[in-house]
Amino acid sequence: MLKDNFKLLLLLLAALLCQIVHCQQSCPSSDWIENGAFCYLLVNGTTGRSFDEARTDCQGRANGADLLWISTDSELSWFEDYQARAWNIKKNWAQCTDCDRRVEAAWIGAYRDDLGIFRWIRDSQAVEINLNWYFGQPKDTPLDYILADDTGSSIRYRTDTREANRKFWHFCKVQHRDPTTPTPMPTTTLPPYLGPCPTRYWTEQGDSCYLLVKGESGRSVDEAEADCSARSSKAGLLWIETADEAAWCEERDRRVKDVAHLQVPVQRKHSHDSAVYVDSAVNQLRHHLRAYND
Repeated sequence: MLKDNFKLLLLLLAALLCQIVHCQQSCPSSDWIENGAFCYLLVNGTTGRSFDEARTDCQGRANGADLLWISTDSELSWFEDYQARAWNIKKNWAQCTDCDRRVEAAWIGAYRDDLGIFRWIRDSQAVEINLNWYFGQPKDTPLDYILADDTGSSIRYRTDTREANRKFWHFCKVQHRDPTTPTPMPTTTLPPYLGPCPTRYWTEQGDSCYLLVKGESGRSVDEAEADCSARSSKAGLLWIETADEAAWCEERDRRVKDVAHLQVPVQRKHSHDSAVYVDSAVNQLRHHLRAYND
């Protein structure tokens, strides 16, 4: 009696500990393949199923399971990794006695609606990933349901009907735990900048400050000049006065990755009307700023 009570106490303690540390459930069985928070299963064997039969089978295997849906291109790449996944649909297709003999494929949970939009049957969300269609696919209505076709070297996609006699293998998917939420990085508050340059992001050299402006979009020369002026009343597009300053700028340019070699206008400090051009390794989507500080 005491021994049974001790076992029961251990079970209760284990259950409590599991709740505290959020124990993660495993896949429904060892036949499923885990990827992140989800489990995947290719249902194969000696018999195939129609689309409706395949969906019913998936839903009966685990709570929340359904025909395969794919949410991201990275998940699609994982699923289609032919060597790593080794689904072997084509290789083992002879096992199926009532499957279509011409197409070695398995149902996934996608269909085309009346507006011609492919959707996941699980939640009616539009298919937003880039499916690698088989040549000549997708076919027109009523071939509105998607199969993953094993070509022998890759997974391609084709459409078929949901008629009862169209039997294939099928893929199931289930979420077995909540997706991992990345731990947010701690924020750091920088002290106020008290240096001689306009902001801490400028580089001080001698009696001047320099800034490389970059990003997703570039600017014309006039737009770049206006941007410089907006950053500081003393700023302008980069001008160079001495050979030493030119050498210093060129050395910094060589440290910038993925740059193009082109000519850029460099304004002289006291002669805005007589711009000169020098070769400089800078990206055309970037421009230099310079401002003097007192």
